[in-house]
Amino acid sequence: MEQMGTMMGNNFKEKGGVKGSGVHEVERVFHIWLDPAVAPHKMGTSIDGSRLTVNRESPVMCPAIVVAKQMNLPLEMVCNTVAFPMFKGVAKAVNSSAKTSNVQRSENRCVDRIEIV
Repeated sequence: MEQMGTMMGNNFKEKGGVKGSGVHEVERVFHIWLDPAVAPHKMGTSIDGSRLTVNRESPVMCPAIVVAKQMNLPLEMVCNTVAFPMFKGVAKAVNSSAKTSNVQRSENRCVDRIEIV
């Protein structure tokens, strides 16, 4: 899944004309990727130094939440095996030293952090 995320991230970079590898470029790629998935809402992002926080709150549901509900699977399983590795791969497509972590995961709110080290 991480490799698939990297392939997707490279595609989003190309389609969006993203050239750099900093935290602002990672943010642009994540908006290119996830904004259509949560439309008509927008996911929230914030940057603090070299750290990007990606926040999805109800009613802006993460696609993994939708999949878990539709397939009657535990959210943690879907996130750990599919969503988070893909998330990590997309970040690494922009910057190979990107460090990803999940801060909060629930049906109401998902917060992930990407740090460029």
